[in-house]
Amino acid sequence: MALNQAGISAPQIAVFINRHKSTVNLWIKRSEGNGCILKDNVRSGRPPIFTDLSQIKITAFFCQTNPLPGCNSITLKWASEYFNQDLSFLGRTISPSSISRILRKHSLRPHLHKYFLQITDPDFFEILPTIINLYLNPPKYLFSFDECPGIQALRKLAPPLPTGSGKSGGKYSDPNYNRNGTRDLYAFLDINTGVVFGKCTENHKVETLIEIFREHVLSLPEKSVIH
Repeated sequence: MALNQAGISAPQIAVFINRHKSTVNLWIKRSEGNGCILKDNVRSGRPPIFTDLSQIKITAFFCQTNPLPGCNSITLKWASEYFNQDLSFLGRTISPSSISRILRKHSLRPHLHKYFLQITDPDFFEILPTIINLYLNPPKYLFSFDECPGIQALRKLAPPLPTGSGKSGGKYSDPNYNRNGTRDLYAFLDINTGVVFGKCTENHKVETLIEIFREHVLSLPEKSVIH
């Protein structure tokens, strides 16, 4: 849509984004009638049984909880029985095949993975709808903050070498490197725009953290309500 508004022709746009010209014309025509609303038209067929919130709950269940009592790992069969014992969780019963389809939709295969970190917040599912609503309807100045301390600055002693003919794309990598100290990374993500305010520092002191927060707040308009 941005390229079309800039006056670039449909054939040029098709080449640039690697799509067929008819696809480009379809979305240009749709945007002229509905504005820049990039959504598919309403289609016929049976409405979805499980809402987006239900699918998020199922995904979160497999990613956040410990294995169910009495089984070695969270399986589709045990998860289905667990959900069906308390219908308040999803609002209806669910079969193992439905759980499988939802997980495949998000490219998740929990039966092949074991997590070494577990989030054990007992209020996770209670606050889940509130957090989702906050992201769907964010206030003007909503930010997520995270830090990554102790990032090592490493320099390989030798560049990677190709493995030779017959092994396309393979490379030999030298395991030896020089350490060049560490850095701490702090970042604020603007939920509305996706813009990231980041900064690297040499230490992880309280004074440094306070200064980074102060710098971020001062970069916003005065009297802004920040979340």
